[in-house]
Amino acid sequence: MKKHWMLLAALFMLSCSDDNDPIKEEPETDEPDEPGIEVVEPEPYRASRMLIKHGLQLQCWVATDNYELGGKAGQPAYNLSIPDWKLTGFTGPTFYGPPLINTSYFKEFPDSQWAIAKAPHADQLKKEPTDYEEKNGFLSEDQLKYLDKLTTICFGDEENYSFDVAKILKKWYDVARRLYPDALLHNNQFAGQWSRTDMLTYIKLAKPDLLTYDWYYFHTWDKDNYIGAKDMAGHLPNTAIWR
Repeated sequence: MKKHWMLLAALFMLSCSDDNDPIKEEPETDEPDEPGIEVVEPEPYRASRMLIKHGLQLQCWVATDNYELGGKAGQPAYNLSIPDWKLTGFTGPTFYGPPLINTSYFKEFPDSQWAIAKAPHADQLKKEPTDYEEKNGFLSEDQLKYLDKLTTICFGDEENYSFDVAKILKKWYDVARRLYPDALLHNNQFAGQWSRTDMLTYIKLAKPDLLTYDWYYFHTWDKDNYIGAKDMAGHLPNTAIWR
């Protein structure tokens, strides 16, 4: 279980250097959407609806229990210590390694809330959804069993900004918003990774439900870098997921 944490903020302004020229938005085209694929716009107060449905989330990144897939991806894998988990007080796990679910966890907690990071393929985003994924979605049968308890989906992780990345995110958000309407959708960056102009372009185009960024309070391999629970608790009003 990772001991570094991620802050979620509904709105924020990134402060960063203006030395890098922002990538200009490409002109819109009049190409029609593919027949039969409905584009679902985010409804007003969507985040508020999800907060009412799921409640305030305090989650932690949890690895897969699929040792074969985890090993191939260079990701950790383990069977969660159930007694330890019960002591944490977390509202649910956020799965980040392939296949983005820990089935042994749900055997113990079948009604648990949960989330996904690095969707849809447990890696950074590299391409748009396939025709099949666009029509049928990307969640597996194991994941669909617990769809009603899925709180958030983070697509990719810490991609450098480009207009192509923003367009790819929009494509995935369109799929998820249509097929998984009760999960909040977002992408994650490290603090200051995208400029204000980049962020505004992304918001206008992709319409994420949340803006998220990493903040590392400490590392498990460096005990001297630990700043203490009091400092962490000071950020709780703006925190929805810990990783």
